[in-house]
Amino acid sequence: MEYIHKMKDVVYRNYDRYAIKHLLMEIGAHAMRMECERKFLTFPKRLGLFFLEQNDFCTFLRYNYPQKGIISIMKIDRWELPEKGWERVKLQ
Repeated sequence: MEYIHKMKDVVYRNYDRYAIKHLLMEIGAHAMRMECERKFLTFPKRLGLFFLEQNDFCTFLRYNYPQKGIISIMKIDRWELPEKGWERVKLQ
């Protein structure tokens, strides 16, 4: 049981700017703007603050807002995900 609990605290993150930029172009500004409005978020502007996070169930596009911290903008399982650049991260 302890092993299962520890695995829930592990995610995979991808900070590859090239892959994220390609994904953002695929998603499109309109879809991104709609998702931000739905969550009452300002439209993200800095590419370096985006990253992808994957858990056991799905993958999210996340953004590190300077004032609010890290927030999931949208679920991105339907888009093509990068194969390389994933890092295993233990959440605290």
